[in-house]
Amino acid sequence: MKEFKLAVYVTAPTLKSLNEERTNHLIEKLKELGVSKVYLENYRDGLTLDANTMVKFKEVFGKQFEVAGGMAIGTWGEGWGEMENFGFKVACLADERNRELVKRVVEEHASVFDEIIIDDFWANWCHSEIDVKLFNSMYGLNFTRDTLVKMLRDPLVSRLWCDYSSSLVYNVSRDYVVEPAKRINGKIKITLKVAEWREDFYHKGLKLDKLSEIFDNIYVGTEAREYTARYGSLYIVDYVRGIVGDKLKGVWFDTFIGGEGGDYGSLKTYLQQFILSAFGLTEELTLFEAGDILDLERWHLFEGIKENKEKVQKWRVDIKEYGNMGLKRLPVQHFVPQRVDKYVEDHLGIIGIPLEVSNVVNSNDIVLITESDIYHIDIVDLLNRGVNLLFTASAAKKLIEVLGDTALKILGVSNVIFDSVNAFALTKDGKTFYWAYYKRQGNFPIGPIFSLNGATPILYAYDNTELYPVVFQNTYSNAKVYVISLTSYLPYLISEFYPSIARQIIRDIVGEHISIKAISASPLLFSLIVKRDGVVTVLNLNDFPIRLTLSVDSKKYKIKSVEDMKLLQSNENEVRVRLKENSFGVLRLENV
Repeated sequence: MKEFKLAVYVTAPTLKSLNEERTNHLIEKLKELGVSKVYLENYRDGLTLDANTMVKFKEVFGKQFEVAGGMAIGTWGEGWGEMENFGFKVACLADERNRELVKRVVEEHASVFDEIIIDDFWANWCHSEIDVKLFNSMYGLNFTRDTLVKMLRDPLVSRLWCDYSSSLVYNVSRDYVVEPAKRINGKIKITLKVAEWREDFYHKGLKLDKLSEIFDNIYVGTEAREYTARYGSLYIVDYVRGIVGDKLKGVWFDTFIGGEGGDYGSLKTYLQQFILSAFGLTEELTLFEAGDILDLERWHLFEGIKENKEKVQKWRVDIKEYGNMGLKRLPVQHFVPQRVDKYVEDHLGIIGIPLEVSNVVNSNDIVLITESDIYHIDIVDLLNRGVNLLFTASAAKKLIEVLGDTALKILGVSNVIFDSVNAFALTKDGKTFYWAYYKRQGNFPIGPIFSLNGATPILYAYDNTELYPVVFQNTYSNAKVYVISLTSYLPYLISEFYPSIARQIIRDIVGEHISIKAISASPLLFSLIVKRDGVVTVLNLNDFPIRLTLSVDSKKYKIKSVEDMKLLQSNENEVRVRLKENSFGVLRLENV
């Protein structure tokens, strides 16, 4: 793989603030970071920089860097049409006044640049009266705005809304962005950047397979801020690539803490975002935004990139192909929102479960099924083809709701007996118990609890009286079926409040099918990334050193070498290693 191209996005407000001294200072900082490309924005939040101003900045930055344009045309400004306010104001795309203003911004920018990227506010955020009228007209319905919003919980209405929203974004993108720009400049390439909130793409009209037909490239936000599971910075890249393929050009992330805070996040979080974003193997990696580079309080974040860039670039160059191996996910855009399972992949990815996104599913693969997948995926067909399925707790419940008796046979259960129990320990055999320890909370919620009817228990929860199966296995048709009642309370799964056996059981199940797994007796957070060319990477997500055992099926792989990890012990099918805090190491395998 090639090294990534490091770019920086400069917003319109930051450009407006640049005098000669600040411009020179910014250029020196960009050169210090090894930046080779700069995106210059002409519009954000009602501020428009005219073409003459953009030409001037293009000439200044063009002496040192490759230069392209940028636009935040989804943001609303004074004098525009309808908007929604989420703490940030976004323009409603159904309003013709907003469309015409967007077109004007696009045409101005297209006269200056041969390449433009659109910031991720470009989506259908609104349920305005105009939207409701268009929606009703499209489907022959008679909803009021309030009724529509309430009815979006219904799968049928939700699907119709996703279709409406997607057609709106597609048509406005084509008629008011892409075609006007290409009329002004026949050479122009336009990149659509989508945000990190992948679970909401379809609802907001971002049907990526369709949009990739009219945009030249796709970018994706890889923000995984404080209090989120950092693996999302990699998973979302694989997910979007699974939908748009080679149209995926780059990634971008910012410095913010997330949530309600407007301040910057920690160095650890920012550095892990950088590493995992770069592991996505896209052509470009863009930092948002230049104003933060000029902020003395935030500069240490960028120094973290500078110090680790060379190591990450070497890792990328040594990788021969994109493909991962792991618990497989089909890149589905759900019309029914995930609720309990929202961003479950990110959480699994930080407890050492390797993940793979692919449209190709073969017999003997193991595929993760979440609650909203039940509406999109033919479960019985997969099982008949010999594809092993790992159901989240809510997916198993949803399967019973949708398929009834067939679902009970697939799962090997008779019914749900409790939505949850308060457990004190976990056990595999009812003799050896795994407890929360060392001044931790003494009990924890777990469930739902199913009554087994043919399935084999793998892990039990214990409440000081009864044993309840919380991980179990069944055989249906030509495949294995697993249910893990450990995903309804994701914060517990990724914390020390669930005993370590909860995480290890999932690693064991997946590892059995992909021939490599990590073994950890402690409640550590780490990511295991397994490439198809035999490169295995472990990323330590903790503030302290960790020790792991990597177990390899010696009939399939031979351990070739260990790099960038302190090797403690090795034999033909196990490597015991130690990683320092916030670092990653590489293990190389050979097919045998």
